[in-house]
Amino acid sequence: MLTPLGIDAQARIEFSGRDAQNTIVPLRQSMSILRANRRRNFYNHIPARLIRASVDPKVWNEYFKFTIERDPFDRAISLYYWRFRNHVEPRPSISEWLTGARHLSNWPIYALDGEVVADHVIQYDDLTAGLALVSERLGVDIAMPERRAKGEFRSDRRHPSEMLSDEDIAFIARSCEPEIQYFGYQLP
Repeated sequence: MLTPLGIDAQARIEFSGRDAQNTIVPLRQSMSILRANRRRNFYNHIPARLIRASVDPKVWNEYFKFTIERDPFDRAISLYYWRFRNHVEPRPSISEWLTGARHLSNWPIYALDGEVVADHVIQYDDLTAGLALVSERLGVDIAMPERRAKGEFRSDRRHPSEMLSDEDIAFIARSCEPEIQYFGYQLP
């Protein structure tokens, strides 16, 4: 399945010639996803529990599932810039935004009951090599596009250690503890 990407859709079409596809949950599974989420479509960043509840068990067990994970500290900064990409008024500081931020962790996207259920998790810092492994596994050529669809939204490219306070780091560490432990991410 290829889920809708909103403003990224045009970049995906230009790169691969494909838009969202296979996003409607099969009718025989739709009640479980409707009860859990009130949607009948698969969507970007859908948690593993909803995917598993929405597909035939044979599909869940036999399909190759992969995802991409990014250092949570860097990801939080990028999310901050993404959320305020169209903000006209002065935006809050990262620290102010983090006090109310939810859903910082990607863990529910690829883990269930504390266990990673994706067959392969690509590390964002090693994206090219990770996509090469997936390409080989799937027997298709996946190449990185030249243009990053959201790259222009983050104006400050400093290392997270230069942008986050000790309190920010502690908050992100608590929010993203499972992936920090599993992948061995280091505090900035």
